[in-house]
Amino acid sequence: RILIDRKAAFNKSDLELNGKLVGVIIDGESYVKRLKYDGKNLFFMSDNPFYKPIKIDEQQYYQIWGLVTFLLREARYLIQNKKEKKL
Repeated sequence: RILIDRKAAFNKSDLELNGKLVGVIIDGESYVKRLKYDGKNLFFMSDNPFYKPIKIDEQQYYQIWGLVTFLLREARYLIQNKKEKKL
């Protein structure tokens, strides 16, 4: 299994974020998701179709860090059973 570490840069200017990739904290968890606001509902959508959209309701805490301007990913090996496995 390969683990991915992500580092990101954000633009915190007051920009139109609808449809854009943003850094967001939802209920204490960090995400990079696409913001979708239809005038009534707020969703954070994954570009990966295997993940369901997160609909924000009145009880949820969220904080938008800003527009994602840069993503850097580092892949590394996970050591299992004292052997390094290449996947």
